[in-house]
Amino acid sequence: LVVIGIIGILAGFAIPSYQEYVNKTKVTSALSTALGPIKLEIEKTYLKTGDYPQEILTPSKLDYIDSIRYTKGSGGAKIVFTFKNVGKDKIIINYTAKAEDDTGEISYTCQAGTKAANVYVPPKCDNYPG
Repeated sequence: LVVIGIIGILAGFAIPSYQEYVNKTKVTSALSTALGPIKLEIEKTYLKTGDYPQEILTPSKLDYIDSIRYTKGSGGAKIVFTFKNVGKDKIIINYTAKAEDDTGEISYTCQAGTKAANVYVPPKCDNYPG
């Protein structure tokens, strides 16, 4: 009986940790699939025209991504990813593309759009995906 109790306690800790790991993998996979072509389109357009695209075609039917919203602003471009089937809370991650004034090189920053998304935001947005 003691062994069953110990196994129950260990499972109580292991299952939530495993589920969080699985959810991080879902977000990472979805971001690397979707973000690469979007960054490429932004950078190609900026290189050609010196401005961000008015709109971009976003990949459709991606696992775990409910929607991708792109907006062009005066200081850069913003990409908002809303995820589905990743945990019980809504996950939103915001990316911002901004060109450096002196070089024209585009850098990216990201932040969680919801409190639950803090766990899933990549540590180095600029190089993600590489």
